[in-house]
Amino acid sequence: MIWRVDRLVRGMRTSVAAAVLVAAATVGAVTTVESLLDGRSQVHRARQIRRVDGRPALLRDNGDRFIGFVAAHVPPSAKIRIVQPIRPRDHDDPVPLGPAGVCGNQVYSGEYWWVVYALLPRKSVCAADGSWTVYLHVPVPNGVTYRFSPTLGVAAP
Repeated sequence: MIWRVDRLVRGMRTSVAAAVLVAAATVGAVTTVESLLDGRSQVHRARQIRRVDGRPALLRDNGDRFIGFVAAHVPPSAKIRIVQPIRPRDHDDPVPLGPAGVCGNQVYSGEYWWVVYALLPRKSVCAADGSWTVYLHVPVPNGVTYRFSPTLGVAAP
């Protein structure tokens, strides 16, 4: 009699294990299909983003066209210094290590880092010596080498 109960328990264990495996495989298959569909829709959305010169249009006021302008005038091996408008400092912001508005200090950092990325392989530097200066949404001084607009320009070193 005990051997029958033991055999019954073993059979139940095997059945439960098989059911768990089938359930896990089903969940895995459904999750995989959903992930593939999500990835496909994300690719479709990414293709719909407006582009300027092959790059996603993320900047304001002709900034995206200006990136192409800078890339056309500044050699790929050059160093660039980016000057931007100063944003108001929050009370909990750390004290900038350099002058505000230059080198990503106290500026809208998303815009700064997008410009740095878009202008690769040009290196972004903080020093004005020997570097091209990119004026991004700030008044461009007189005598600047390349003027795109009153607030977008590039000065040669």
